[in-house]
Formats: sequence, structure tokens, C-alpha cells
Amino acid sequence: MKKILCLLFVFSSLGVFSQKMVTVDYNTASLREVLLDLESKTDLTFSFAENAIADKFITFTSSGLNETELLSELTAQTGLIFEKVSESQVIVSVPSTKMDVCGYLFDSDTSTPLPYATVVLAGTTNGTITDGNGFFQIQDVEQSQSQRKEYVEFANKTLKVSDYVTDDCKNIIMLPETQSLEEVVVLAYLTTGIDKNTDGSFTLNNAKQGILPGLVEPDVFQSIQLIPGITSLDESAAGIQIRGGSPDQNLIFLDGIKMYNTGHFFGMISAFNPYVTESAKIY
Repeated sequence: MKKILCLLFVFSSLGVFSQKMVTVDYNTASLREVLLDLESKTDLTFSFAENAIADKFITFTSSGLNETELLSELTAQTGLIFEKVSESQVIVSVPSTKMDVCGYLFDSDTSTPLPYATVVLAGTTNGTITDGNGFFQIQDVEQSQSQRKEYVEFANKTLKVSDYVTDDCKNIIMLPETQSLEEVVVLAYLTTGIDKNTDGSFTLNNAKQGILPGLVEPDVFQSIQLIPGITSLDESAAGIQIRGGSPDQNLIFLDGIKMYNTGHFFGMISAFNPYVTESAKIY
């Protein structure tokens, strides 16, 4: 007769975790006092920087809170981070205010992206440039800062960083801007007494005109040959060519009177006395 021996092995693993229930009663108590009191009532040890817990006060009463509930209540009232790094060690820190921001820049009229636009943090030189799709991203930015978007022919736009977080890259619409520039008059063009006007013409004032290179006196017809587009193939005083035209195509007025002969001695001598001419205007 065979005997069968049955052995029953029962393995049991039981982890028992328990936290002390704490009774607290704080009425506008400083956070430092609260942490010292909790260290005496629990097995917790708090590590913190003095400036992190300054001006923080706690007010709550409870007859039965465990350690986890206590830390949650402290976080809710102070806004600080209470990180439990071991069974007894708790590190108190200020939450980071930095964040990553991103977005897409678009033209409000055509809805097309704006590539190579400048995006900078207001008051700083830190920033980036949008890519070919109008996308930009800046990392580790303070939430309290603002961003300034700049693009040629579009109005600059300043936005709060907190409105454009990385998790939600929003479309930013840029409005076209028309700018009217003031008139610009170039004075002393080539030399004193030659001014370039806004209508494209040149004014020569003999009384103020300086001596140009190669000249011995401020002669009008010799001086205008240094202006772009005006030449004289034979270097004569009267045989000037304007934009490829011939000398007979030039229209010349003297005090409103049309002049048909502007030179003597085969054009080598000008018909206009440079010491009598007050000014000349060339179109």
C-alpha cells in the first residue's frame, strides 16, 4: 500500500505600510513653524531654502491626517512643491516658472505662413526666427515675459508667453501695415551745391557749388557730366548725351526761353557764362 504524502506550502507576502495619523491645529502659522512641528509629530524631515518658505502661512485644523494628506494640504496652501524623495525625507522647492512656447505666424489677408520672421522676448535680445512654415519655438522662457513678433510690412505684435505654451502651438495672425516714408532730399550730391530732389531731378547752385575733380571752375555743363546717365563723348561743354540720347534731343531752357545753340567754337565753349548762371535744374 502506497502512502502519498501531500505537503501544502503556502507562500504569503504581505507588505504592511502604515502612516501616522496626525492631529494639527494651525491658525496663520508660519510655514517654518509648521514644518518644525510636523517633524516632531511624524518621521518626516523637511529640507528647504529659507527664501522659498518666507512669507508663507498655514491655517487648517484636523484631528486625523496621514502624511500624504498633510503634504497635499501644504501644497494647496503654499503653492510649493513637497517632493518625498525617501520614506522620511521631503524636499520643499519653488515650482519652475519657465516654459516652452511655440506658434505659427500667418498673414491675415492671404492666410499664408510668414517665414523668417523675428520672434524675440520683450526687453531682451533672446529670440528665434520662424522656419519656412512660419513655425517658431523658444525653450525655458519665464511665464511673466512677453514675446514681440516682427516682420517687414506687418505691424509688430507683442503677446504674453503664458498664452502660447508648447502643448498648444497656436496660429498667430499678423496684420499688414502700410508705412509712409517722409521725403528725402540728398544734399551735396558729388559736391556742395549739387542736390538730388525727390522728383529725381538735380539742382546745381553756382554760388554754393564746389569744384569737381578735373575742373578749374564750377561750370554747369561740365559739372552735370559727372551725374549718372549724362556723358559727353567728345568732352565738349555742350555736346552732352542724356541716357543714350543725342545732343540735339536735349531740351534746354534759359529763364524759360528755349535754347537751340548751347555752345560756340564747335561746342568747346559753352554759351552760358558760369559766373552769370545762378542755378540749373536737370531732369
